[in-house]
Amino acid sequence: MRTYYHFYPVCPNCHEPHINGSSLERIDNKNLRCSSCGVLFRSRIDIFSSGRFVNTVDAVLNKEGEKAEDYLSGLPLVWEVRPNRIEEEYIVWVNRTSRGKFLITWPWETVKFIPLLVSEYLLNNPARKVVVVGDISSDSPDEMGVTVPDIKEVFDSLIYLEGLERNDIDERIKKEMRKFDKKFVLQKRKVIHNVIHRIGTRYRVEEICDQNLTKCRNRLIREIKEDYGEESIRNIDERKTKRESIIKRVKTLNPEGLIDIKLEEREQWMGELKYKKEWLWNVLLNPEKIRRLNRVISATVLKEPEEERLDGSDKQLFFISSEMNPSTIFNLVKNIAPDLVVITNTDDFMKDVIYGGEKSRALFNFLKDCENSIILMFSTDPDVRHLYGINRTEKYTVEYNITPHTWDSEILIERIRAEYENHESIYSNLASSRWEELSEGGRIPEVEYIGVETLDDLDVFLDRVSHIRVDEHVKRDIRKYIYDLKRSPLFVRGDYEKQEVFRRRGNFLETITYDYMMSLIHERIGDEEEFRSMKELIDAIYNIESTDTINPLMKEIAGKAGDLLEENNNFITVVVHRYDVKGAEKLLHEMGFDEYMPQRLSVCSWGNLSQREQDIADNTEHYVISTLPPSLAYSIYSGHVKKFVFIGSKNNVRKIETIIKNRLNEIVSRPIYLLSKVDPAPELLKRVLKTVEIPSNEVLKNISNEIIVEFEEPDHFIGTPHLRGEGSHPCINSGEHAILVVDINGKGMFIPSGASLFIKEDHRPVEISLDNISSDRDLKIRLENKEMLVDRRGIYISFRSIFIKSMMVYGKKVKFRRGPYEWNGFQSLFNDAIGWISILEKALREYSYKNKITSEEAEKKVAEYLSSLNLTAKNPDYIRGWWSKYEIVTTEYGVYPLYEVEHPRSLNDLRKIYAGINDILPEMMLDPADAEKSYIASITIQNFRRSLLKGDIEDINPSLYQLYTRLEKEIKSIVETSPVFKVNLVYDVEITKEVEPFRVMDEYHEYVRISSSKANFKAGQ
Repeated sequence: MRTYYHFYPVCPNCHEPHINGSSLERIDNKNLRCSSCGVLFRSRIDIFSSGRFVNTVDAVLNKEGEKAEDYLSGLPLVWEVRPNRIEEEYIVWVNRTSRGKFLITWPWETVKFIPLLVSEYLLNNPARKVVVVGDISSDSPDEMGVTVPDIKEVFDSLIYLEGLERNDIDERIKKEMRKFDKKFVLQKRKVIHNVIHRIGTRYRVEEICDQNLTKCRNRLIREIKEDYGEESIRNIDERKTKRESIIKRVKTLNPEGLIDIKLEEREQWMGELKYKKEWLWNVLLNPEKIRRLNRVISATVLKEPEEERLDGSDKQLFFISSEMNPSTIFNLVKNIAPDLVVITNTDDFMKDVIYGGEKSRALFNFLKDCENSIILMFSTDPDVRHLYGINRTEKYTVEYNITPHTWDSEILIERIRAEYENHESIYSNLASSRWEELSEGGRIPEVEYIGVETLDDLDVFLDRVSHIRVDEHVKRDIRKYIYDLKRSPLFVRGDYEKQEVFRRRGNFLETITYDYMMSLIHERIGDEEEFRSMKELIDAIYNIESTDTINPLMKEIAGKAGDLLEENNNFITVVVHRYDVKGAEKLLHEMGFDEYMPQRLSVCSWGNLSQREQDIADNTEHYVISTLPPSLAYSIYSGHVKKFVFIGSKNNVRKIETIIKNRLNEIVSRPIYLLSKVDPAPELLKRVLKTVEIPSNEVLKNISNEIIVEFEEPDHFIGTPHLRGEGSHPCINSGEHAILVVDINGKGMFIPSGASLFIKEDHRPVEISLDNISSDRDLKIRLENKEMLVDRRGIYISFRSIFIKSMMVYGKKVKFRRGPYEWNGFQSLFNDAIGWISILEKALREYSYKNKITSEEAEKKVAEYLSSLNLTAKNPDYIRGWWSKYEIVTTEYGVYPLYEVEHPRSLNDLRKIYAGINDILPEMMLDPADAEKSYIASITIQNFRRSLLKGDIEDINPSLYQLYTRLEKEIKSIVETSPVFKVNLVYDVEITKEVEPFRVMDEYHEYVRISSSKANFKAGQ
């Protein structure tokens, strides 16, 4: 493979925009400034006139003559482009492949190396044609700044050296090369260095301001007063350089203030030159060998509808914007008839498949007809992977004869990474991804497996059920009942209205209990002896006829928990199905564990485990006992848990061991496909797949199905009475008021009181608040004919959830600053923003334990106490909503609660809350400064989100512009491709039995009483 370089502008200190996407600002036609680290640097290097590189200059002039003087006076920094091992495999492999359709699950967020791939392909096969479908900027180059380049800009900035085998550099030139330092690239800058200090705390932030001293001072004053109040600043200390003297001025605004500001005018170097000089000299000394790709390979860009015509057939490379009409895109591809097609963002075409959208339909039509090309389809979004149906025979990979190349699996990545990570360059570049850009997969934890042999008889029972002549829908419901029973610690038989007695609701059957199931089997089996045998089989497992009945799973859980609780420093979480949480808690209380609950022993589902972990002390050993396989909702490799104990039938624990050993708990978002001997694929992928200890794709399919069932229940399982669980939104309780919206098809959705809604209006996202809905006569105007975004399951998508998920991805390495605080990455910012709620939840547990009362009583008493602290919020019921009203958002980095109330009305309110908790629970020793940091973190997130929603980039810090742009594009895509629920009717209703909000349903009338005194709204009435 040739050695490539690029000359796209890069910060020589921190290597933006290729790290986090921070932009470079053009100061003038010679200088750039990095918005991330603040470095001012030259865009072109003058080697010729410095007088320090005489031998280098002579060597070039001897080859090129005087014409090289201009070249030597304005040379851009060149950066070597070296592909990683996976990219290198594709560059080699695609040249050996003639045809085929390939879906590539890519481990990185973007596919950077495509310009290298297609260039090598066309340089080796100049008679062939290539099409690349991807993100092509529709904007003209920004004269003000340099941002992350699109794929065509990368191609245009690439060069290679033709025929260079060795580059032996003369020793005199090497000596000169060592003189090349930061003074030739970087420049000193006049800046304002400011320090913001919260008096009496450890919190202080230092930053560089590019504005003049007056503008910088005014911005900081405005920001601090917004957060802390008018009288919050104590001193402003200014130091300004005039000629060669320093003028110092200290102004006291309020001796009792909370914040000190210090501003100092400086001229300084802002960074170091982090660059390999050999690259520049390799190119300098070989001007006759330089080949610029866009002059060697004839390429064109198609990004506007009027460019549909193909202006001549002499082009080799076609870049097609994925923003064009999808039918137009694939018609163009068909007319070009390329040998190689690369789709860099296939997920964007697949997202609308859930409702038969235009993009996926156009993709499928193309795949159906295209048999003579190599088609590489890259998938970078784990949330979309389930749509392809890898390892599912009825899905698209099979239907369109697509071979999956599943690199994005942790078990594969960790093995490849261990072998090749140390061989890659330490420098980031625009045309290759680096291993360090991937988040660490985490360690395989300490695990114990406890098999309960008697439970394997349920598999025998299930096999015998399959031979009974009964409607297939009924049979499926019974199978699901047994499947869940095998993993439940609850009583099998008893008063089925009680939480501790197992029951389920089926797709076809209303409610399934042990007695109902056995009666149904008895009725249909027609063989008394067979029925008696089946009944004895299941009765023996659970000792059903005995007065001393106990579920064998609960017996093992209690025994293991008891052993672990003997150590004082242990915290135990029992993980069960979300419908079994309340019942398991009650059983553990009755078995004598109440003295440990909830201080050292708690019960939850996988979906709530991440939230529970936040409240466990750092010096505590956390153990998890689970009856379920690992979930999509929680990463067991995060390192937060000392040991996992899985209890179940021997068959189940064997499956769980396979899942954990091969990291298959993420198999839906990060699937594995085992290649056959004849499947075309790079050799590295074939080799590493052989190390996976799984016998077949059929086994993978079965494991995948089990994990999906565990994670995602059918719609009707949620919001049913007596089956309380932990859904993505807390239920609306009987007696509460809500808004019922109904679409033209007669499907309904409940919206809780006081909610903020994300709707689609004129193709743009808009957020509206429904505060005080009982008296809001304007409600129909605000909701009728509005479109609410929903996901493939018919669940409303909130803007906040989209925002948080996107920020977790794109903001994970971004530095956020506000006032005296800074956060490295969005996760740190978010954790502080919800820190005040975590404190309240911990206080509730401490108060419950200290006063020997139930958690419900503790909530009531603490809410009443907080309402007495002269807060803006006076209503205890509203205050209880602070910690009880939230939605759950699942991301690849964990599960996060989004609380309806982001922060109290004022910072002073939060200070009172912390002080009040210290009064009733002095052992918590809360620091008021932590209250402030939590409040400011929440304000920071809220302001950024609102600016994004309004489309007002001017309201945010310039260092966040690139993050803003990426999120704006992501949200636009979601708004365009998501299904919608269009409101036709609006009712103010009273809920008659518990129901989950924000879910599209047919049977909504079962849960409501329409208020007689309230309006029944319909468009036009």
